Amino acid sequence: MRLLPTDLVSPRRALLPVLFLALVPAAVRAADKAPRVTLRDPSGASHNIAELLALGGVLVMTAPTYSEKDTQEGWGHSLPTAMPKGGVLIFVEDLSVSDWKSLAEAGIRRQWKPKTPPLVLLDETGSTRELLGEEANTTGVFVFCKKGKLVHTYRGDPSVKQAKVLWAKVK
Repeated sequence: MRLLPTDLVSPRRALLPVLFLALVPAAVRAADKAPRVTLRDPSGASHNIAELLALGGVLVMTAPTYSEKDTQEGWGHSLPTAMPKGGVLIFVEDLSVSDWKSLAEAGIRRQWKPKTPPLVLLDETGSTRELLGEEANTTGVFVFCKKGKLVHTYRGDPSVKQAKVLWAKVK
């Protein structure tokens, strides 16, 4: 008697992978690689996130809100301190959740130091946050390996120790 692959798996069991993919949010599946989004920095220059992270790096997705101020400042200190030579560090500011967009953007522009990590990018529509599956008004750290694939996310408190752990995952 010859068994066929269909004899070994019940029709219900064969549908499990399909059902799993249907239940996983599209944002999670889309975030396997860096989002193909072009955003501007505070000076107006355009940058493509996928191109910047094609060889690995760390992206911090955050919102310029009072509730995220301490987290932003913590990562703004910890990640550059622990960053290896040649590291790519991007902060994406989701302006779509700010009630005072022009005031938030002016503050970002005032604090921004060109050619000094992190590269700050402004997302006026929240599309990057949505593509990464990050909730509004939160801060998430996304680590991309040297093949440009998402390998780790972190949503905890910032510290130099944790930043070193995150940079080690860029390999």
